[in-house]
Amino acid sequence: MAEENLVETKEEKTEKDSKIKLYMAMIVPIILMLVGFFLVTKFINPRFNISGGNVIPGGVSGGETSESKSDMDKSKKHGKNKTIIHELGSVLANPIGTDGRRFVKVGVCLELGSKDLVKQIDESKSKLQHQLILILSSKDIEMLTSPSGKTLLLDEIKKSMIAQLELTNEDLPNIYFSEFIVQ
Repeated sequence: MAEENLVETKEEKTEKDSKIKLYMAMIVPIILMLVGFFLVTKFINPRFNISGGNVIPGGVSGGETSESKSDMDKSKKHGKNKTIIHELGSVLANPIGTDGRRFVKVGVCLELGSKDLVKQIDESKSKLQHQLILILSSKDIEMLTSPSGKTLLLDEIKKSMIAQLELTNEDLPNIYFSEFIVQ
């Protein structure tokens, strides 16, 4: 009888040990992930944004510019108009001559001369993205990967957007790539 109790307690003890090991296997990775997240957000990259908004590299988000007070004061003194950066979004296209085996993903931001144009851009967003896909699909990989090719591509996109929206160069002074991936 004493042997049976001893065997039962050993079984209970091994069962408890296996449960503890299971809990530790679940808890330790979660703790390590939280510590890693804390280290990244506080020390490695303190400007890490977890809000999920439309953040554009360089501190611009959601269609507004983030100018410092000194920049705003300078622009007022010199009579410059405040421009707005508006994200058009990303498009994915297959470049010419790749038989659909390669793709290019491009994100475009438009610098607008006035706030009034934001609504017009939003209403024409699908047309502008379509135009962007057509332009990217007509380019070969060599042009898309060279720096001079990207500059020419920006010029072509800008002219196309100005024509599509019936704008002037003052209404759309610049276009920027927010992402550019060729795979």
